[in-house]
Amino acid sequence: VEDCARCRSWLTHIDEATRALSLRTVSQPAFVDTALDLWDARARQADVARRAVGRVLLGVAALGCLIVGLLIAADSAGHTHIGVTAHREVLILEVALALGLALAALRPHVFLAGILPILGIVALVNLAVSVVNVASGSNLLAEIAHLPFLLGLIGAFLVHRAEPISIAGRTAPESVVRA
Repeated sequence: VEDCARCRSWLTHIDEATRALSLRTVSQPAFVDTALDLWDARARQADVARRAVGRVLLGVAALGCLIVGLLIAADSAGHTHIGVTAHREVLILEVALALGLALAALRPHVFLAGILPILGIVALVNLAVSVVNVASGSNLLAEIAHLPFLLGLIGAFLVHRAEPISIAGRTAPESVVRA
């Protein structure tokens, strides 16, 4: 075989063909980058929509808490019995939560982390008490005053899902935020 020119030519040809067919790294097709960019753009649009709806719900909840607080203040005006202290304390809570919700709606990246756990507890306890009251025969409309807390909680979760929470100036890593 070594003495035959045609055989050597054939072996050389096979060697060249083998080198040409050897495995090489393949670059990504351009459509993959386009699809990933589109995916990211849609995710950003969904985050923007969630953030907007959540902030509106936080604002509505703040307004609702403020209205409930004003109604409590109007109800206790002119009363001098011991129940006025309880009314004042509820009024203080309503106004404090209204201000917290308003701040979270205006600057969620700063205030949402602080109000979310408190709002969650208040909303869930109010929901549980409302369910018990309605089951005991209370008028459903009498429980409507607790609706702002629920709206605020829904809004807070929507904003939380769309925006990284920062605590003490540090933003959570993306993997933690989306988990």
